[in-house]
This record gives sequence, C-alpha cells and structure tokens, in this order.
Amino acid sequence: DFEVFCYRVNGESFFRDQLDDTKLEFTRVLCCHTQSAEKHRGNIKFQRYKNRYKERDTHFNSMNHSMNKVLVLVESPAKAKTIEKLLVSIDPSHHYLVLASFGHVCDMPQKTLGIDSRTLEITYEVKHDKRAVLKKIKDAATTASIIYLASDADREGESIAWHLSRQLKKHKSKMQRITFQEITLTALKHALSTPRQIDMPLVMAQQGRRAIDRIVGYKVSPLLWNAAEFKGVHVVIVTGK
Repeated sequence: DFEVFCYRVNGESFFRDQLDDTKLEFTRVLCCHTQSAEKHRGNIKFQRYKNRYKERDTHFNSMNHSMNKVLVLVESPAKAKTIEKLLVSIDPSHHYLVLASFGHVCDMPQKTLGIDSRTLEITYEVKHDKRAVLKKIKDAATTASIIYLASDADREGESIAWHLSRQLKKHKSKMQRITFQEITLTALKHALSTPRQIDMPLVMAQQGRRAIDRIVGYKVSPLLWNAAEFKGVHVVIVTGK
C-alpha cells in the first residue's frame, strides 16, 4: 500500500507525470492510498490547494490583464495545436489560444426555405451541434485582447469568418481577419503582419451559391421529380458550385 498523487481537472484524473507545470494550472489535488481508493470508489475526499493548478482554457480566461491574450479561430481542430505552438515561438510575450470552429457554426434553417421571396434575404441560425463550440469561443473572446479570424482563405472560409464575426459582434473592435496558405513560421508571421477586413464580395458569393442550392432543393427538385415519375423518366439533378 503506497501513496498516489493524482490531479483532478474538470472531472478527469491525471497522474503527476502527465502534467506540465509551465503551461497548466489546476485547482484541486486528490491524494489517496491505492487500496482504500479501490475499496471506496466514488467516496474520495479532495484536498484543496491554494493558487495551484487549472485547465488551459480557464487559465487563459483568468490570466493577468497586463499580458496580451490572443484568441485565434481556425476551422480544423487538427491544425489548432500546431498553429498554437508556432505562434508561441513567434512571440512568447503573448498568450495564444487557438480554437477550432469545426467548420460552419451557422447555416440556413433545416425545416424552412430560409430565403425571403421578396428581398431574397437569407435567414441563418446557429447549428445545433455547434452551440457548445460557439459558447467556448465566446467565453474565450471575453478576455482576449485580440481576436484573429483565421479560417481558410477560400469562399467557405470567408463565410465562416463572417458568421463568427456576427456571433462575436460585441467584440468587433478586437477582431481582425488573417489568412495563410501553409502552416509555417514564415506564413504565420506574414499573416499576423498583414491583417485585413472580411472580404464581403467573397461572402456574398458563398451566400449566392448556398441560396441556389436551397432554392433548387426546395422548389425545383419536387417539380422535376413529379414530372419524371409521371413520364417514367429518371432524372439526375446537378447544381454547379
């Protein structure tokens, strides 16, 4: 029977050698004996330590206000960790947090057309499976001094940046749009030195493509299918992007 030290973070347990003191801070420390822990599962007492450890995102939100906190929003979670490491090496004086939107956070309604027949204005709503992602982004944006919208440089990426800017509109003064074609130190340095505004013509191009898809899907497709069934013709509908 020997003593085991385990750190408790957001409901998960980590052994001491799994943590990095220089980057993480946590609040609660669990100390128990292996045998007693095995006998009394679910009834483990926590010993609180003052000013100790917390998880990365909480650490970002509770940092000293004198340090520049930079929030970078990308599309892919696979890219986020790599980009964060490179950004820290570029400027260690800033605390960078890179979060992924996992693609589009907003889209047209699923059960209605979502397009005003008179003005052709499109209605958007937050996607159900992105609500938790968006909440995490909004929480981080509250304490950030700079917010970089770093989604892809194509039409869809520009639209994602626009939707994120609308969801974070109260932080408009802190937002900047950056793009890069490769994840390298050189590309990131260039992107940070050349921020720009969101390219609205590109956003509108994406909206036009999305609206055509919706109109064809909701209005034209049923008519063609009915006509095809009546005449016994097989129809394949293709809409170009």
